[in-house]
Amino acid sequence: MVDDTLSFLLIAIVTGGGISSVFTISSSIAAKTNHPGMLLPVLTFPLIVPLLLIGVKASKKATDGLGFMTSFPDVLILLLMNILIVVLGVLLVKFIWKE
Repeated sequence: MVDDTLSFLLIAIVTGGGISSVFTISSSIAAKTNHPGMLLPVLTFPLIVPLLLIGVKASKKATDGLGFMTSFPDVLILLLMNILIVVLGVLLVKFIWKE
């Protein structure tokens, strides 16, 4: 049973957004290569693991009912990672798709 539903939903949305942005940007980069099926897992694995670990840790705090302020640093890290992934992805995709 989830004790802090709003925190849990916020954490799930931020983590899901991060995962979707990683896969979207990685697949757009891998699409321009000769073997996108082999490159996609190599590109996404190092980025997905920290997102999932922080998301699981923060959602565990929300399900335990520890309050939002205990999971706030994790949510902040997730948000900053999402921003970093999107900004770097936009910069990289612009150069790759110019070819």
